[in-house]
Amino acid sequence: MEITDIHCHILPGMDDGAKDEEESLALVRMAWEQGVEAFIATPHYSRQFRNDCPERIREKCEKLEKEARETIASEIRIYPGQEICWEESVPEKLDRGELLTLADSSYVLVEYLPSVSYGALFRSLRTLRLEGYLPILAHAERYGALRTEGLEELTEAGVCIQMNYGSIGTSLFDKDQRWCRKQLKEGNIHFLGTDMHSVHRRPPRVAEAMKWLETHLSGEELSRICRDHAGQVLTNQNL
Repeated sequence: MEITDIHCHILPGMDDGAKDEEESLALVRMAWEQGVEAFIATPHYSRQFRNDCPERIREKCEKLEKEARETIASEIRIYPGQEICWEESVPEKLDRGELLTLADSSYVLVEYLPSVSYGALFRSLRTLRLEGYLPILAHAERYGALRTEGLEELTEAGVCIQMNYGSIGTSLFDKDQRWCRKQLKEGNIHFLGTDMHSVHRRPPRVAEAMKWLETHLSGEELSRICRDHAGQVLTNQNL
């Protein structure tokens, strides 16, 4: 299966992801060897990493794609995007083009502090939806508020849910992994992403997750969350 990764930190020197071009290419190679052919690079926009120069992100994507296609595989594609930590000014900055959507679509990858309340999370994501954007909640497994509040209300409000491959794991005894697997089985997850940051600390863990996914999900559902939904992002179609 040709996997598309909508959440990864592979651009060199932009955030706490790849530190240089060598590590960027190493991460791309590791992911490609696990079935990933397309990447939406999502450097952080946050208090720590402002990254409010979209052209710099675009230039780095173009350069990395060229190098990856020359040295790894000609099929590789890399698109610009950002992982945006919510603040009140985000809709206005998106409107002005100071922040990037995913692959120039209407989809926006949004993250929060793990301690965010469900009310604050819901209101801000609904604000983005009302402004005409299609919000994707990044690594939903990190938010404690979602353990007691269902994901259904968010989905009904037009929010898509992303989970990290690395959170699916292989243990039968980890309660966080059990929650992640339950959401996958119930069809509450729209996207899986690597959220890879570095070769050693946070590498892509697609192959490890696939051992569980291929056993517990249908081939159709697996294709949707690993490839098809991401394809709709790339072509700017509503899920």
